[in-house]
Amino acid sequence: MGAGHEPLLNNFGYTTVEDGAPLDEPVEEVTPEKEASATVFSSQINLTNTILGAGMLALPHAFSVGGYSLGAIFLLIAGIGGGYGLHLLGVCAHSMGHRNTSYGGVADATVPSCSGIISAAVAIKCFGVATSYLIVIGDQFPKVMEAQGVTGMASSREFWIILYHLAICTPLACLPKLDMLKFTSSIALCAGAYLIILVILFAYVPELEDTVPCKKDDLPQDVDPCKEDPIAWTGKTNFLSVMSIFIFSYTCHQNIFTIHNELKINTV
Repeated sequence: MGAGHEPLLNNFGYTTVEDGAPLDEPVEEVTPEKEASATVFSSQINLTNTILGAGMLALPHAFSVGGYSLGAIFLLIAGIGGGYGLHLLGVCAHSMGHRNTSYGGVADATVPSCSGIISAAVAIKCFGVATSYLIVIGDQFPKVMEAQGVTGMASSREFWIILYHLAICTPLACLPKLDMLKFTSSIALCAGAYLIILVILFAYVPELEDTVPCKKDDLPQDVDPCKEDPIAWTGKTNFLSVMSIFIFSYTCHQNIFTIHNELKINTV
């Protein structure tokens, strides 16, 4: 290494990529380079699926509160901020110089006093996201069953939450690598595309309106409860109440270190 260049994290036993010297105490890598199998495409699939989560179902409500122009602006700002945040985390992972990067490890190498707080924040955030999926499952599947005329336990909210957790969440959470989720992520993206197609068809095919029961007794008789004219700016003062929906609309940062560790070529 040339004069005037020091390893970014040399006080904590790590070296940067620019420092070719071996570590005094090599870090045992969770994903050794020879076992790294993730591709850029499979990583993109997993990250995209993480972004298009339960929050996608809440974005229409957020747009309805502020209007499509204000909603589009905040969605763009959230996208730019989220993308830049991913880049910064990728730089941090690359600077660690090994394939065992985590939020706790980066915090130990930069602000050791906050390492526990950062790890706890990530854990709480992931727990909240996982819980939101269970809530969506519990809200939607009983309605699907009732629409098919199914009654009893199969239309119970608790039944579907427990079944989804035991039959799907637990087995997938036990997979040794995040890259193995690329197949289920692909299925989830296809389901998301199907949902988008349904929304577009409902918006532009008048014949479909009669197939959706969306009556609201509290609306005037001359107001269509299913559709309203798009509004660029609603002027509602409670727009800040949905700001969190936009902020978390591109959230996938909790997975970026694991993806960096598993990539065959994990450059920035």
